[in-house]
Amino acid sequence: METNKIYHGDCLELIKEIPDKSIDLLYTDPPYNQEFSGGGSCGHSYDYRKEEMVKLSSFDPISFLELVKPKLKNFHAYIWTNKGLLREYLNWINDNGFSFDILIWVKKSPIPACNHKYLSDVEYCIFIRGKDCHWTTGLGYEKYKKVMTTEKGANNTYGHPTQKYLWMVKKMIEVSTKKGDLVFDPFMGSGTTILACKELQRNYIGIELETKYFEMAQSRLRQDVLL
Repeated sequence: METNKIYHGDCLELIKEIPDKSIDLLYTDPPYNQEFSGGGSCGHSYDYRKEEMVKLSSFDPISFLELVKPKLKNFHAYIWTNKGLLREYLNWINDNGFSFDILIWVKKSPIPACNHKYLSDVEYCIFIRGKDCHWTTGLGYEKYKKVMTTEKGANNTYGHPTQKYLWMVKKMIEVSTKKGDLVFDPFMGSGTTILACKELQRNYIGIELETKYFEMAQSRLRQDVLL
């Protein structure tokens, strides 16, 4: 599998083609196994996620971690998730003897909630670190804050339901890699991780299963639109 290239297909199959001990950092936003009972959100503003995420409701985070683990030089990863999967990820981290931290994205204007539930105003990104992983020092106080705040939720510039903001992705990649390192995103979506790598002069491999999002990523890379 070539570097600085994006691939259209099932990452659970394509990961097998990546050489072992070749990846410096895993940065990805895999499925959250979100339940859509209709009881938590008011109105229709949340419905746009349902069709996309229900198709991915069988995602097994532990099998995914075991599949990608041999491909990393040292286990070094940022993985976005929700509270429902936190326990599974943290148990796996403990079993493997890795260290971790949890970064939090706070949304000031979340989707309204009802039926005795708190607002969906945060998302979690687990930072997993094995031994001898890179850490960039001297980037300035703001780059090392664990709480990131935006006025709105997902950046829906390209219509992807869970698109992250470029500045958020860049900050984490810059802290945990150096120029020329290889970053892998197997759930690439509309390509924000890839654009962050290009701007930071990191090498990359990206994979996306859904055709419309893969085509979005291709378009963004061609245009070099850094949004």
